[in-house]
Amino acid sequence: MVADAREPAGDRVRAVRAVLTVVGRGELAFATLHRRPLLQHALAVLEELLPGRLDVVADPADVRRTAKAVAGHRSAQVLTPTEWHRQTRASAADHGPVLVHDPLCPLVGRDFLAEVLAAGADDRDASVVAYRPVTDTVKNMAGSRITGTVDRETLATVASPVLVAAGALARAGDDDLLPLGSETALAAWVHRHGPVRMLRAPSLARRVDDLASLHLLQCLDEVRRRTRSG
Repeated sequence: MVADAREPAGDRVRAVRAVLTVVGRGELAFATLHRRPLLQHALAVLEELLPGRLDVVADPADVRRTAKAVAGHRSAQVLTPTEWHRQTRASAADHGPVLVHDPLCPLVGRDFLAEVLAAGADDRDASVVAYRPVTDTVKNMAGSRITGTVDRETLATVASPVLVAAGALARAGDDDLLPLGSETALAAWVHRHGPVRMLRAPSLARRVDDLASLHLLQCLDEVRRRTRSG
């Protein structure tokens, strides 16, 4: 449940609780990318950076198939949200920040995870939220009329991971539980409980929302691999 992460920028060991949340992700978390379920991609990179016990949180109805999907990962402990929150409260005085990773961002790499940890290393009160810029054109509407175009520079989409600061967890207490079922709710939660640093995620760390976007991500990754090998 608690893993030690060595900070890239400071060579100081910090206790980080890592959690991969499948809550609310539905069938897409079990869809395959390069013949492996998305949640296996996300779990593998967490194991690479944070050797030790990792929590995988799933809806009660998904616990059995989640456990089957991660059976080859001995570090993984599958819990329901209720079980995870109970364990987190019980050990609140012993652990530092919580690194929440999303299987719907399956190609987040080890280097970016380490960058997120480093960004939150010097301030126990500051959470870190990974984001991707919005590239689509967004319009304002009034009824059926288009009234203008939204400046995309003011918009962002939540990516993964989110590093929840120890200070934020302490301020929230037991009555405002960490929302693991929605990336936007999680981002709003950390903003509500302290300062937040926004960190731009690389292109391949984008979130997949459906099978079409998953296919696009796989194509982009295959192009990247061919470019590297050629």
